[in-house]
Amino acid sequence: MKKNNDFFTPDENGYVSDTPDTPKPLVNGSVAEATESSGRLKKQIAIVVLIAVLLSAALLTLRFLYHNVIEQGAQYYPDSWVNSGSNREPFLKFYEPDWETDILSDPEYLAMKGEIMYAPSDSQSIAVPEGQYLSYGGKGLNFMAEYVNTVISGDHEKLNSMFTESYFENNEAYEDFPQQKIFDIKIKKYPYNDQAYDSTSIEDEYYIITYKIYHNDGLFRDDIDEESELAQLFELLIYSDGSVRIDNVIDLPGYFN
Repeated sequence: MKKNNDFFTPDENGYVSDTPDTPKPLVNGSVAEATESSGRLKKQIAIVVLIAVLLSAALLTLRFLYHNVIEQGAQYYPDSWVNSGSNREPFLKFYEPDWETDILSDPEYLAMKGEIMYAPSDSQSIAVPEGQYLSYGGKGLNFMAEYVNTVISGDHEKLNSMFTESYFENNEAYEDFPQQKIFDIKIKKYPYNDQAYDSTSIEDEYYIITYKIYHNDGLFRDDIDEESELAQLFELLIYSDGSVRIDNVIDLPGYFN
């Protein structure tokens, strides 16, 4: 009879057998290697499947965004805008221009507009009653309030007259646009003054203004929709005769008043 230790002696192929017809791999040999190889294969398959799922989700997301943001976004623009080559962002939503409604006689809009909030330099903002801008903030604030009211009234000719000639060397003049439902108006005097053009008869004043436009049609501002605002820094030239003109306007993305 075989001894126990002879019973588990491997043959030349690395197998041991309790019967001549039933070979079994060594536990610390072929079985362990096969198990490890199978585990690696399963992990590789899982990774490939995960990548495929993520790529499919990304493609579906891109198709959704293209259809709902870019293609659908074009419906908010008049046909003449779509191929204008302008810098309008496709995700901004604009309304059809309303040339008929007199918003200045609309009590709902006038209540929405409210009073201009004014902050002199670093001071707290205060609500300025209509018609008292000169006494609250001098010529600069009075002019900025006039600028806002000119835009609200849709008077593009008067608006163009409020800028210096040099401004239009680098900017286009405003074309006709309907009345604009501007509201949530905030004006802050920027704490910087100097003498413009090395002249003692001309002073610079700077104002930061933010506002929203309800039902914005994009004809006056095409860089914001009714749910957004973009602060702008105005450089005013105040002449010795009391007249005021806008010499420069700079967008301030990321500024919060």
